[in-house]
Amino acid sequence: ILNKCFNHLFMNQNQKTNNKQKILNAAIECIEQYGLEKVTVRNVAQAAKVNIAAINYYFGSKDKLLHEVLRQTLHEAFINNIHDYLQKNDIGKNDLADFFAHNLEGMINYPHIVKAHFHDAYIDNNYKGMAMSRLHIFLESMQSKIKRVSKEKDEALQFSLIQIFSAVFMIGLFPSLYQKFLSLDLKNEQ
Repeated sequence: ILNKCFNHLFMNQNQKTNNKQKILNAAIECIEQYGLEKVTVRNVAQAAKVNIAAINYYFGSKDKLLHEVLRQTLHEAFINNIHDYLQKNDIGKNDLADFFAHNLEGMINYPHIVKAHFHDAYIDNNYKGMAMSRLHIFLESMQSKIKRVSKEKDEALQFSLIQIFSAVFMIGLFPSLYQKFLSLDLKNEQ
């Protein structure tokens, strides 16, 4: 009997985790399909193949669900992806090129998620959100790593980093903007 109880509890916990993750994944899909402002609990529930009550059960509200999606995707982008690059003792040009190419690919594949992260800064001129904080930490960390192998002064290095990041960020946010000029579709390039 005790084994049945543990198995039942374990299965329920796995089911909860699976449903919660299904909802999070569906919310990401909906942000990409509709944009942050047009995501509804109904279309997330439909995409996750759960009822609307499940979203409220796991997250409490649409705002809390979207906050969790943005928290997790930001963590994935800044912690998991960037962490590997920042752990290297010395960062060379090839490392930087690989890093920015990898992140550009992510931005092109998930442009609405990227836009959602910078929504408050862009729409409300609010530069105090999670994404802005992580961006500043990233830039400072990257500057510190590059400074070890660069002869540039701090100010020149800062401007160089901003130029590179801005160029990649702009292309990532608006890949179609350069499609005619480049004669290629960045969304479909490998």
